Amino acid sequence: MTELKDTELLKTQALADIHLPKLGLELQVAESIASKLNQKRSTADAESASKLEVKRKERAVEWDAFVHDMTSKCIRIDNSYKEKQSEIVDVYKKAEDKLWKNIQGPDSTEQA
Repeated sequence: MTELKDTELLKTQALADIHLPKLGLELQVAESIASKLNQKRSTADAESASKLEVKRKERAVEWDAFVHDMTSKCIRIDNSYKEKQSEIVDVYKKAEDKLWKNIQGPDSTEQA
């Protein structure tokens, strides 16, 4: 039994000596690749954050311009509505005055 353990131990040690250096090199390569990917991701994240901030500022400027434009248009519409309303009141006032003149007759204009 001792011979079996010693033999297996020697085989295990021989196999470890053969395969562990290769495995160590493969792990170093994997670590290097992971490090490069992590660095690229960090760079990409920083670039994305920068681009995102620029886009946010652009959207804020566009939004402000949109709000200003809509406010101006609403003010113009309100003013136009008030003007048309005033014009309509004037038209009906003139029509009412003319109607009263026609009802009262031509002689009643001097009495009024």
